[in-house]
Amino acid sequence: MISVNRLRIFTGRFLELIGNEKSWEATIFYRLYFYRLYRLYFSLYFRFLCKDIVPQFIANTIIFCAIVVVSQLVRLSNVLMAFGLSAENILLPFLYIILPFLPVILTVAFLFALVSIIARLSLDGEIIAIQARGMSLLRFSLAPLAIGMVLSAVASVTAHYGEAWGRREFVQFVYRKTHVEIDNVLHTKLQPAVFLHDFLDYVLYAEKISPDHTTLSRVLVANSQGSKNKFILLAKKAKLHGSINEGNLKVHFFEGFSYTLEAGDEQIKTTSFDEGEIDLLQIFHERILGQPGSEDDFRSYPPQELSTYIDSLKQQGTHREILAKAQYLWHARFANALLLISFSLLGVLLGLHDPRSLKAPIFLKTIATVIFCFSFISVFRWCSENNYCNPFINAWLPQLLLFAFSLWALLRRNRLPAAEPLFKNLATKLNPRLIIKGMK
Repeated sequence: MISVNRLRIFTGRFLELIGNEKSWEATIFYRLYFYRLYRLYFSLYFRFLCKDIVPQFIANTIIFCAIVVVSQLVRLSNVLMAFGLSAENILLPFLYIILPFLPVILTVAFLFALVSIIARLSLDGEIIAIQARGMSLLRFSLAPLAIGMVLSAVASVTAHYGEAWGRREFVQFVYRKTHVEIDNVLHTKLQPAVFLHDFLDYVLYAEKISPDHTTLSRVLVANSQGSKNKFILLAKKAKLHGSINEGNLKVHFFEGFSYTLEAGDEQIKTTSFDEGEIDLLQIFHERILGQPGSEDDFRSYPPQELSTYIDSLKQQGTHREILAKAQYLWHARFANALLLISFSLLGVLLGLHDPRSLKAPIFLKTIATVIFCFSFISVFRWCSENNYCNPFINAWLPQLLLFAFSLWALLRRNRLPAAEPLFKNLATKLNPRLIIKGMK
């Protein structure tokens, strides 16, 4: 790294010659000065970008993605149980489920990567050496800030388009697999006078089946043994209507009985019917996606479609709760990118510590900071969803407050000695009377 003292010598010589604007020496020193200044800062940026932060950031991103996958195992197990174990059924749902969480993963992964690198530099005494050579902490933070701004743009694009694409593609994936699975069950697995135990978590039996597999005779349908509520349906005849390709496949039952025993109830409920109907596709979708209507979730809309959806809700004048959530989501997708910039400044502060103190709880402070920041944002989100305040204010105010605090803390740390705590004597500066009381 080029010495800062040499740059000062060149600066002094340049100031002596700058009086003559046409001097060729002034032009040479001008170019040489800024060339060496460029090399000084570029070496710092290169070290942060290529040698330290990026590998640690990638490793942290993989770790947090694995944590998200583990937290979504129940949702993924439904897919694997319904469609079977294969590379496509594992990798594609993983990708679709991780994308909505990717902005948060990038933010937290970058914070932990930055804190670990700054802590190591601080423990080795390199931070003090850099400050001793004339570089302030504010200038030192430019490299993490630049990387944070780039990642902030990536997180913003991911929040606008990646989340919407992931949610839509997951629903479409379930639709495609549902069509294939039901077609396989009805035309291959279902055999006359054979119990089929893996039919949508039900047991299906038909004594006779027509050659085209559309008409069933003497049909039994019962839920699996692990279900809390017991259900059995007996019908003299059943017939398939619709088509899988059209997305409308239903089973009509004729002349039958249904027996139901709910959990905690000792009495069996019996119902007779002349004709009944079951929507096979709807049952399969609810089993995988959870509640009905998940495919119409406004979180799966990209920016333009979400804006159109909000305008339609305003014109209708109904569904105020959904309107508040959609408006907050629209503003939050823009505002949440500011959190990564705030973390790029807080990461520098959290990583700094006294080299003489080997037991500094750096990562505990980092975890507490992450929990506090996201809890702080969640409070405003709750207020917006319950119509306590404007969604624009609830989305932007916590982000601006966190950014203002991180910037103030960095400026204050820049003026303090390296070993002095950030909040030491802050109360006495805010209230001078405390000094007088202390002296008494």
